[in-house]
Amino acid sequence: MSYKGIDISNYQSNLDFNKVDAEVCIIKATEGLTYTSPSFKVQYALAKLQGMKVGFYHFLRGNDPIAEAKHFLQAIEGLQSDCKYIIDAENKQEAAGVSARIRKFADYLISQGKEPCLYTYSNFYETEILPIVRDLPLWVADYGTYRPLVKSIGWQYCGIGLDLNIFDEGIFLTNVKNNVILTSAKATTVQTKPNGNEFIKRLQRELNKQYNSKLIVDGYIGKLTLNACPMMKITARGNITKLLQEKLGVGADGIFGANTFNSVKTFQKKHGLSADGIVGNATWSALLK
Repeated sequence: MSYKGIDISNYQSNLDFNKVDAEVCIIKATEGLTYTSPSFKVQYALAKLQGMKVGFYHFLRGNDPIAEAKHFLQAIEGLQSDCKYIIDAENKQEAAGVSARIRKFADYLISQGKEPCLYTYSNFYETEILPIVRDLPLWVADYGTYRPLVKSIGWQYCGIGLDLNIFDEGIFLTNVKNNVILTSAKATTVQTKPNGNEFIKRLQRELNKQYNSKLIVDGYIGKLTLNACPMMKITARGNITKLLQEKLGVGADGIFGANTFNSVKTFQKKHGLSADGIVGNATWSALLK
């Protein structure tokens, strides 16, 4: 059985948890020897109010790993975790000796009765992570279409906007896993990336083709996709114009003429935008919601 999950840091300090479709929330608590996220305790409380299973992660740096582990545990002391304690190791600039540091950090967690888990990108795992830590449960980040073949208990499949994940029961602490009760309606057995919007996929493919935008064709409208959309106005032509016309519900001939111009203005007025007939960032954002 698998569960929808998110992971967040102080960058998502204004996240509206009421709009999040997830059962698991992993929160960044600390980094290195001194950093503590100023919002993680509030995020913890809000996630709990939504009935989420909550866990914490520490971003590993190149310091004494036991000192970093103590900093992590001190920060989250008194907060109930439902999930394994995550060691986030992904910094290429500090890759030298990273496996030894992970091992020491994990062993200290174990000595304190905590169940560790390693988070990293699939490429980092393949190139930097040595066998001495490959026994640790793995939460892997890989934004391809399919879940990586490496054995893992979690898969981060989208990192645009809000990080999205699929977690297996192994993400939970042993005592939580044995007692976790989530409705079958919420549970999912997805092993491939959840289907995104087909129209957005077509748009992403066209943006890659015309502008070499190098977007992930996932069907989700993140900042990268939105920023790649060109400003469009009278005289624009081509397949992106056709997609725009399709979205507006007008004849898709690929020519931005008077009819398309007027349809854009009508759409803009309806959505409280400046009705100038030019499709810029704000209009694209409204169109692709």
